[in-house]
Amino acid sequence: MDFGLATIPFNVAPVTPLVEDTLIMFKTSEHKDVTWRFIEFIYQDEYRRAYADLVGVLPEKITVAQDPDIAARYAFFLELVPDGKFEPLNIESAEVGNLVGEAVRQVYQGQLDPAAALEAAAAQAVERLAYSAGSW
Repeated sequence: MDFGLATIPFNVAPVTPLVEDTLIMFKTSEHKDVTWRFIEFIYQDEYRRAYADLVGVLPEKITVAQDPDIAARYAFFLELVPDGKFEPLNIESAEVGNLVGEAVRQVYQGQLDPAAALEAAAAQAVERLAYSAGSW
């Protein structure tokens, strides 16, 4: 298949959606020393490079991204990272996305006008995002 790569069109300023994966260690963990040693182990450059090669993702470490092979393979994507924005980490992020999708559906089906759909979705999103992750 013949295909190419292009940036996402933008109206005002370029933005690249970025995704992050997060490792956490609970403050109540009984094995913090072992957990931290494991994290240090798997985040060695050689293992992060192997992971990037195996899975086909951008490396999360600058030292790995600067590897000439990685830099050449992912040049197009690495150039977009400075304009990137991460989705905020929030347990309700997926639900907020669903709210927006539902608002768009209601507009397309003529159930709500765009302003009313946006207002309703925004109010529900604010309510959901007011949830404190600290209560985990």
